[in-house]
Amino acid sequence: MTDAEQFLELVKRRSPRGTPYFLMGESFGGALSVALAQKLWGINDQNINIFKDFKGVLLIAPAISVEMPSPIIVFILRYILAPIMPKNSPFFMPQPLSKDKIWEDKSVGDWCIEEDTLGNGREKLKLRTALQVVLLMEYVQNMIKAGKISFPWAIVQADKDLITPIEGAMLMHNYSIPYMETTKKDAVKKNANKMLTIRAGYHDLLTSKQSDLILNFLTKWANERLVTFYEKLNKIKEN
Repeated sequence: MTDAEQFLELVKRRSPRGTPYFLMGESFGGALSVALAQKLWGINDQNINIFKDFKGVLLIAPAISVEMPSPIIVFILRYILAPIMPKNSPFFMPQPLSKDKIWEDKSVGDWCIEEDTLGNGREKLKLRTALQVVLLMEYVQNMIKAGKISFPWAIVQADKDLITPIEGAMLMHNYSIPYMETTKKDAVKKNANKMLTIRAGYHDLLTSKQSDLILNFLTKWANERLVTFYEKLNKIKEN
């Protein structure tokens, strides 16, 4: 998560002061975005720009709930195997890519694997990487169940995703603190958190036939969080 924080700070330094921003993450990046977002939200200081300009999180098939190893396996991985041989990929490590589970269009999967767009996606997870994945997901799950998620979010999730099951998105839906805001349209406070469920059994939703629907949903949600910013921008242009 340190790398993500440093990258965010770099982007903010290079952006005009007051520029609003969102965090967006897919799959494991979704879990990382949730952890980082809650840390930002926890700063809760309007004098700190990195908090003040943060408008929420957009998640696509977030890796919040996946089949976790047994506690004894996690213990062995954490305290014995990973410290001794962090860069090794033993025979029992899972293959992270499965075309049948990830892509609706198998030709897209062929291209992604051939071009290695996911970065060594054909290789099995190394022990250190596997440990970090497990620990982050445990951390995010515990944080959600403890009712600590209070930032606004939008989630897109396939109901039959075999990589990141819908149970993870439902955790966010059921345990998050509602983010109540007043809309300019009706002046009534409503929960800003929204979830779009796609009837599908694949993981990579952005390369699916429903990608336009998904992008329109996320764009509309983001724009609703930026109404005040647009109003200020228009006033500046008018003057």
